[in-house]
Amino acid sequence: MLFIDTCHCWTNWSHTCWYLSVDGCKNFTLHRVKSVNAKRDSGRVCCYVRNKYADFVSMHKSDSDDILWLKLSGHLLSCQNDVYICLTYIVPENSSWNVFSTTSVYDRVLLHIAEISTACNGACTFIVLGDLNSRVGNLVDYVENDYFN
Repeated sequence: MLFIDTCHCWTNWSHTCWYLSVDGCKNFTLHRVKSVNAKRDSGRVCCYVRNKYADFVSMHKSDSDDILWLKLSGHLLSCQNDVYICLTYIVPENSSWNVFSTTSVYDRVLLHIAEISTACNGACTFIVLGDLNSRVGNLVDYVENDYFN
């Protein structure tokens, strides 16, 4: 699986988005609609899955243009539980796109995790990845004193 975050696609004369096609792969994509005043197309998040694994992957949820949820069957990994992969792009605080969002992406991801976990009776695993536009400055970017027992 190849995950691409905040990439831009090109448009042709009819303003149809040209997605990068990769031989031997299935594409799962969310494309952000171009703003009227924008100079270029807006970004998208996408995932490419080799065709031989594509039957084990499905788009689970995509109710917004900045969070893509994929469901990976546990059978592929010889696991009892399915794996839910969240690919997200969180716009920077000073981005003009912030005016279009009424709720925080973080809050929506946490809400989705709670909904999926409830639907699965907790028998699922989550992976959250993408461009979270987090900044730590001089702070550590890992959990201190976190020991696995």
